[in-house]
Amino acid sequence: MSKLVIYSPPSLKSTVLDGSGELTVSLADFGHIPYGHTVVGQVVYLADNSDGCKSFDETLKAFKDPNPIVIVKRGGCSFVQKVRNIEYGGGKLAIIVDEKDHENVKFITMVNDGTGNGIGIPSLLINKKPGSQIIDFFETNTDQKKEQAKFVMKFDMKNQENHVRYDLLLSTYQDRALDFVSEFKSYHERLAGQVTMTPRYFSWPCFGCDDETKQADCFGNGKYCAIDYRDLAMKGTDILLANVRQKCIYKNSMENQKNDKLWWDYVTRAHSSCYTDFTEDCSKSVHAKVGLNWDDTVKCVEESFVNKGTEDEDNILLGEDYEYWVEGGFSYTPAIIINDRKYNGDMAPDYVYEAICSGFVNKPAACLEAPTVEPITYGSSHVTFNWLYLITIILILINVILVAICIKRNKTQLKTHVFSALGKYSKIDRGNSDV
Repeated sequence: MSKLVIYSPPSLKSTVLDGSGELTVSLADFGHIPYGHTVVGQVVYLADNSDGCKSFDETLKAFKDPNPIVIVKRGGCSFVQKVRNIEYGGGKLAIIVDEKDHENVKFITMVNDGTGNGIGIPSLLINKKPGSQIIDFFETNTDQKKEQAKFVMKFDMKNQENHVRYDLLLSTYQDRALDFVSEFKSYHERLAGQVTMTPRYFSWPCFGCDDETKQADCFGNGKYCAIDYRDLAMKGTDILLANVRQKCIYKNSMENQKNDKLWWDYVTRAHSSCYTDFTEDCSKSVHAKVGLNWDDTVKCVEESFVNKGTEDEDNILLGEDYEYWVEGGFSYTPAIIINDRKYNGDMAPDYVYEAICSGFVNKPAACLEAPTVEPITYGSSHVTFNWLYLITIILILINVILVAICIKRNKTQLKTHVFSALGKYSKIDRGNSDV
């Protein structure tokens, strides 16, 4: 479990949390959370930028510490802006102090406001009381005393022997989740046999919805519902049925082939081939392309429904995942749960891979080597990057030629106008001289 420890000075350690010096933290859902690693550094607090909403410029470099840990107050701007300012200033860890009394940061998540992609440092939120005590230390002591403030942040992942389990929370209608599956496939294959991945598909209840909505977007009389957020005119039942198919493909693959390879093959191919079409025909086509038996999937889907078409209708597979979501308190996708612990930070494949590797007691060889990522390939309907480069160059050349022709034509027209005007002027001038 991740821990923030006050290492020195003893006076600060004895003040915060009655001397234990260990703080409750909530990790952000953006940035690089270096699971399995430890950050040790000097703590920095700047009163003239107490909320971290302004640029730190070169101020952090004056502390001459390789790993400055910057503490700021919550409020004034978004979490992402604070952390980005700290990173640009040279900070290696951002600590944000909550602004409300009697609020437990364990139940607060610093979420990405949509601009947090690319942040490369970790950040965390701590409770107001200990945070205020730390800030008070900086506001009431000399510079020499402040330099003694050293924190240790351990980004630990719960270990489980030498086999790691992780759950992937997703839905077939969400681009970001399916993009992650396509990008992470090669990473997962490196750890084949040493990890177990379980897909968990998201749905939500709408018992109070009208009958028309339930009919179009729900199963189980409103117990499991989905919405097409991409406005592709898909019904929620099409999305839910696609989810159940993928659960069945996973279930059959694990039972028959004893691995999840066919699930990864199917989802990555379906993402490109059935992007705007989750219908049965498209799914059947992808089954054939990846070597899946369509009848086996159909049988599993049918058997997953209980009392189908009645008010007591239910679906076993959707029900299992719904209970998982409710019990875990998860609220969004995509997300990763590693050894029963939620992964925080940017859902970049290499970051997630690092976190999964930190879940081993003894890391396998694949975790000790730099991963070689295979290029993502899509269906025939997608254009490759090489062709894109060639087309771009051709278009640029065409534009250059057209511009040259236009310039030459304009010059010719300009000369014609000039000579015509001079001719008229010459005639007028000669006419005036005869008077």
